[in-house]
Amino acid sequence: MERIILRLIDGQIFSETYSECFKKYDAILELYIDPVDGEAIITSVFTHPRFRNRGYATLLMRTAILLAEERDCKWVTLTDSSDTGELYVKLGFEYINYPQPEMIKYIR
Repeated sequence: MERIILRLIDGQIFSETYSECFKKYDAILELYIDPVDGEAIITSVFTHPRFRNRGYATLLMRTAILLAEERDCKWVTLTDSSDTGELYVKLGFEYINYPQPEMIKYIR
């Protein structure tokens, strides 16, 4: 399984290892790609409090979806453990196992 950390700093997206990602950031997204099952899993999305409501999480989510598409994933899943479900719905995710906070976006 491939582990990808997307980090947004000063408007630029960087991909790096997990241990490096918390040094300086505006927003972070953690993405796992399983090439065997064709699944991408977003395990965390976080925007630094100083940078919230600027579209940074949306930018990282769209980038993660594109990475999943490029790697021929069939879907992207995530667990919505906050009040950000509205953002995910706008990006095409839908709830599964409702009322559990699991969400999925079908790509292919």
